[in-house]
Amino acid sequence: MLHLPERLEASGLEHRCLYRGEAFEKWHHVAPWIVRLLPDHGFTRSLFTQANQPGDLWDLRPGIYLRSRASIDTLADHFRRFTKSGDDEGRVFYFRFNDSDVMETYLSGIRDWPERLQNWFLPNNGYPILRIVTILSDGSARIFRPTNDVLVAPDTRLAFRLTERDRRPFRDKVLLQNIREMARDLKMLLPQELQDREQHDLEWSVQQTLDRMERFGVSDGRYLFHFAAWDALWGHGFEQRAPDSRLYDILNSRMSEQQKFSEFEAVLKVLVG
Repeated sequence: MLHLPERLEASGLEHRCLYRGEAFEKWHHVAPWIVRLLPDHGFTRSLFTQANQPGDLWDLRPGIYLRSRASIDTLADHFRRFTKSGDDEGRVFYFRFNDSDVMETYLSGIRDWPERLQNWFLPNNGYPILRIVTILSDGSARIFRPTNDVLVAPDTRLAFRLTERDRRPFRDKVLLQNIREMARDLKMLLPQELQDREQHDLEWSVQQTLDRMERFGVSDGRYLFHFAAWDALWGHGFEQRAPDSRLYDILNSRMSEQQKFSEFEAVLKVLVG
């Protein structure tokens, strides 16, 4: 949101920046802020208004929304520790959890991980966070609530570091997007051959191809698309149904991805004419 610090200052609402020190001096104009919203306040109304007017902010999805009885200082201290985190390999990440898309993907992906959810919903000092609300691209809202095993169970929260399990929801989302795009591209490439195949069926087919090729050490998207097309035409595992074993032997070899694909394609052209 443009000029957010100035708008917050002019609003008179309680607000805190989640960056401090040098980071605040350099980046406060693009930093995440936490604001205590009041009913019937003009700024609050603009956040929740969708009427296509210049001051309406709902469709811009400027952040996420929380419900808690904790003080704004407690909440600022709580969320501040998520803005920057290291991983097990010593790399440092800025975590844009205040982005609705990011938070929706993340919380959806860790919903079966109560120890991590405690990190988010239980501030160290104060009341729990009862709601986290994200705004989806279609303008609807999604509400995340902590379950009883998060609120009632003994505090077993983990020290917050971005682990492989934390990053998995984002990787899975990218993979799903790639699968959908690949399925659409297959339909465009082979309109006659695939005219009776539904999108969800092709997406399932692509997923099966990716899983199978992973076992053969093939992960390059350029090659995966060809394998997905061949699978869509001839069925999964067609290399094992070929007149001889050369196709399977190539995939199962220790050759590089590029060499596997080149030799596989050459043999396939001979077999299918």
